[in-house]
Amino acid sequence: MRKAFINFNIFIIIIFLLTNTTYSREVSGASDVREISGEVVWTKDKSPYMITDVLIIKPGASLVVESGVEMLISEGKDIYVMGEIHLNGTTENPVILRQAQDSLRWGALCIEKASGSSLLSHVVIDGASFGKDSNLFRAAVSVRDSDITMYNVVFNNVFEGVYVNRGNATIANCTFSGNNLGEQVSVKNGSATVENCFFYGTTGGDAIDFEGVSGGTIRDCVIFSSDDDGIDIGAFSSDSSIIATNV
Repeated sequence: MRKAFINFNIFIIIIFLLTNTTYSREVSGASDVREISGEVVWTKDKSPYMITDVLIIKPGASLVVESGVEMLISEGKDIYVMGEIHLNGTTENPVILRQAQDSLRWGALCIEKASGSSLLSHVVIDGASFGKDSNLFRAAVSVRDSDITMYNVVFNNVFEGVYVNRGNATIANCTFSGNNLGEQVSVKNGSATVENCFFYGTTGGDAIDFEGVSGGTIRDCVIFSSDDDGIDIGAFSSDSSIIATNV
């Protein structure tokens, strides 16, 4: 199981490096989209999609992104979700979110008081920073008062990976590398399961930080090179368990 997990993430990183050669390609997908209402599907045949302004997914709406879609996001721009977002990548064709121009970081995927649960499966997130309000949305994926499930997501060259406040999160088979400002997974005042994840090069905080978490689980994770704690079960956390984690 672990061998297959590691092989998948090596495969994803190779795909990302091979496709990360230029940002000057013609953009055939949506440009300057600002709001989504109803159900919208983004398809590979119209990829890449350029996001040049804040993209808002309204309450009750959903954005479904098919495998192989690439989203190029302008400097400092966020994807703000009050409905649902489903990024449905595959091993061979992940969904990729990255900056539209090299070295110019985009903002964050911000999910707040969402009307439904969101899913990220087989996704590469590269070059993200934080949301417009960096106190509320401080990580590449920031979740407030909402539920999210994440499988096989690779975080590369982001400031912080995942921040969940008053929400429920399942984070499995994910890779966090090259993150350099704070915790890679931080959960406060909610519940979370973090399992079969790989953490490398945490230089600004804990790899995994739980605070005020009830019923959290950290299982079968591998943590290398964390400047602070590999795992920090902080104040007001209860009934949280750590099972077979290598630090």
